[in-house]
Amino acid sequence: MKICLRYPRTLAILTATLVLSACGGSGSSEIALSGTATGVTGSGVILANVVNTVVMPIAIPVNATTFAFPTHLQFGSVYSVYVQAEPVNLSCMVLNAAGTATGNVTNLQLVCTSRSVLGGTVSGLTGAGLVLANGGDVVSVGQCNDLQFREPCPP
Repeated sequence: MKICLRYPRTLAILTATLVLSACGGSGSSEIALSGTATGVTGSGVILANVVNTVVMPIAIPVNATTFAFPTHLQFGSVYSVYVQAEPVNLSCMVLNAAGTATGNVTNLQLVCTSRSVLGGTVSGLTGAGLVLANGGDVVSVGQCNDLQFREPCPP
């Protein structure tokens, strides 16, 4: 039995298309990593993502409500986002911070809350040598001193 093909090139292109579409994948090997931000009332918040021992930091602007890492991930990469730096008056954390990138990651949540600063004024002190401590943070107080601990109280 002899089969005669009328349009062999069309059949070859159709076959190649079917074979390539069966390969799967995400359609793009570059995956975005982004999320929302709340409470970023001070400057100095830096997030970092670790991919294959490479740290990729990003600064979060004051009053930001969203953020996106400029470097995209490859399909199947493991990501781990953490707060690399924060100002002393904020306590920040990242929710949904780790996973495997199988599609655009948009559910990261940066949440910052204010920390209370501990301080006060001493007046009427007649002696010397008064020392106040807040954990490991120590402040020496003289006569008539305004004081503030370097480390704020935890939220």
